[in-house]
Formats: sequence, structure tokens, C-alpha cells
Amino acid sequence: MNESKISVRYAKAMLEHAREENKLGQAKDDMIFIGRCIREVPEFILLLETPVVRTAEKKKIIEKAIGDQITPLTLSFVNLVFNQKRESFLESISRHFLYLYNKEMGISPALLITAEKVDPDIRKNIVDVISQKLKTNIDLVEQTDEKIKGGFVMRIEDHQIDASIASRLAKIRKELIY
Repeated sequence: MNESKISVRYAKAMLEHAREENKLGQAKDDMIFIGRCIREVPEFILLLETPVVRTAEKKKIIEKAIGDQITPLTLSFVNLVFNQKRESFLESISRHFLYLYNKEMGISPALLITAEKVDPDIRKNIVDVISQKLKTNIDLVEQTDEKIKGGFVMRIEDHQIDASIASRLAKIRKELIY
């Protein structure tokens, strides 16, 4: 079975279980935390993927490391993943869970990349305008990247709006050269 099918099945199972227990919000927070741990702590992903350490030992280490920071519901799910020897898929499972959660709650994730941090009032206006245009709730994540020099790049689902000065300069440069 390929990684995508495994991740989607486990993510759906977790979503269903959290819905039955009426703890969807807590499960979402836990999955964000787990995903962030895997992405930001190199030792975490190394532990999950190494075949040298036994699954039971991995389970104990993970339980000690994050067991008190996630709900018992999510901890039991993580234990299930380890019992089924699917721990290498945990990051993908958390990503798919968040996708399914957002879809169910009518939330569209959006990424706003700017050269400098955006003023909170402008951020609120951006979220309001996009929410009205797309008729959906927006979960806006901000990033700063000095390379774009000014303007912004906005990604919403599979759409991108590139209004950055860097891309405009590149376009002008290309037109002048050719």
C-alpha cells in the first residue's frame, strides 16, 4: 500500500474518532503540535524512521517526549500508529488530518508572503476580503521573505497571486533581454 493511502486512512480514522468523542478542536491542536515537532526537531523524524530502534522503544520515547502535551485521545491514536508499525507515516497522517479537518469545517488555508511583517489591521482586512470573495473562512499563515523586495505573494489552496516586486522586476528584465 502506498504512503498516501495509508496516511489518508489513518487521518480519516482519527477524524472520525475525534468527532465521535466531540474533541475535534483538541485533536486538531494535537496534530498541529505533532507535525511541528516532526518538522522542527530533526531527532524526532530520525527516531521515527530509523529501523535500528525497536517500535516499542520508539513508542516509549515519544510518550515521554510529548505524552503530557497532547490529549489522551491523540496519545492513544499515536500508540495505535506505533502498534501497526506506521510511525514513519506520522507526519503525513497529521498533514492529511489537518486537510480533512479544514475541509470539514469550511476553512481554506492561505499563505501570505511579504517582505516585512504585516500590520494587524491590514491582516484583518485581507482575511475579510478573501473570506467574502471565496465565501469561506480563511486560516491565514504569514511568512516574511526579503527576497520578494515588496508587495506580496498569496497562496490559497492551489491558486497563487504573485504581486511581488521581485517577480515584476524579473518580468521586466526578461522583456528587455528578449
